[in-house]
Amino acid sequence: MWGEDRMQREVRVLPDGKFSFPLAGTLVAQGRTSEELAAEIRQRIAGQYRSAAPEVTVSVKSTDGNRFYVVGKVRSPGSYSIGRDVNILQALSMAGGPAEFADVDNAVLVSEGPGTQSVTRVRLSEALKGARSLKPGPQAQPLPVLRAGDVLVVP
Repeated sequence: MWGEDRMQREVRVLPDGKFSFPLAGTLVAQGRTSEELAAEIRQRIAGQYRSAAPEVTVSVKSTDGNRFYVVGKVRSPGSYSIGRDVNILQALSMAGGPAEFADVDNAVLVSEGPGTQSVTRVRLSEALKGARSLKPGPQAQPLPVLRAGDVLVVP
C-alpha cells in the first residue's frame, strides 16, 4: 500500500494456496488474480481507517513454489515452474519429450491434495499419435492438468 510503509511487505503463499496479511487475516491466493486479491485486502482493512482505505497493489514476485515435476524416461527430467495450467502433454514437451524406450502407455500422474495422494494412469501414446488417435471436436476425456506439487512419471 503506497504511503503506508508499515503495511508494505513481501509474503509467501503457502502450499495450500493461502497467506496472511496484517489487518486482513488469512487470504486464499490460489486460483485468483492479483486484482482480486488487492480488492479483498482493501475491503478487509477498510474498517481500520477513518477515511477511505488506502490503495492496495498486489504483484507476483516469483512463482518458485508453484512447481511440478517430470521424472523417468524423458529427455530433461526435473522441476518446472507453473505460471498457468499445464496439461500432461505440455508438461512432457517442457521435459523435452519422451526418451528412447519410454513406456508412454503406462505413465502416471501423482497428485497431492490436502491430506491425500492420488495416482492416475495416463496414456500419453494416444495424445502423441495426434489425429490418428484423437477424434476432432471436444474430447470426452480432456488431458489431465498438473497442479503445483504434481509429478508426471514416464517409465
